Amino acid sequence: MTAGAHGGGAVASQDPPRATGLRGDLERKGGYGGPGTAGPLVRIECPALVDGRAPVAVGPGDVIFTPRGDGYGMADDPATPLVEAAHPPRRPAEDGDVVTLCGGYRLDPDRTHPLLRDIPAVLQLPAQVGRHDDLRTTLDALGRELGSSRPGGAALVPLLLDMLLLHVLRAWFEDRPRDPGGAGWAAALADPPISSALHAIHQDPAHAWTVQSLADQVGLSRAAFARRFTAATRQPPLAYLTWWRLTAAASILRETDAPLE
Repeated sequence: MTAGAHGGGAVASQDPPRATGLRGDLERKGGYGGPGTAGPLVRIECPALVDGRAPVAVGPGDVIFTPRGDGYGMADDPATPLVEAAHPPRRPAEDGDVVTLCGGYRLDPDRTHPLLRDIPAVLQLPAQVGRHDDLRTTLDALGRELGSSRPGGAALVPLLLDMLLLHVLRAWFEDRPRDPGGAGWAAALADPPISSALHAIHQDPAHAWTVQSLADQVGLSRAAFARRFTAATRQPPLAYLTWWRLTAAASILRETDAPLE
């Protein structure tokens, strides 16, 4: 589900100005724009500002996810002008008022998974005791790696960033109300036959899948499977199969020396 995604890095920083902005559109100018996660280890409440959208009140431990690559900032007040974040970021101090943990992904805009289009432009996951423990554990581990200079940190941070993205997506999915007859990727993943068909396609895109063979795989009639798959994913089974094959092939060509044959 994350083919075509490349971890763009993560930073932990403490910025003394009253308002700091991080510009997602700077990456888009280079041909890529992708999800960004601001996992604020905030010791006070402050608003997060995302391009063209109402301010979002962020409290200690909240996670903000912007899947469209929008620029964003944090301020003491929505009216405070933003200044560019310090580069390189300053290492957090123990007594800092606001410490933020930020990460981003670089995505090919032509191969962005439709799942990201179903996620709100600004997804907020409030810190709640007993909720999304895996997400909190990953944030804590990432924060520790960025806050120190230990051997192996450069290798661990991209892995933790991958885990953070997946836990954010899982938390969004788990928090959504279940609607078996609904449309969108949350509905597709919540529907066992459709989820199984997607898993089969992702595991073996080179297989000569047909609508009938996918329907047989998940125990539905051809007509019922095609109707449910199209309603949930908003595209017919073979159209999604073709898109996934092209996405997987583009990823292989970009990241390996494999020939075209």
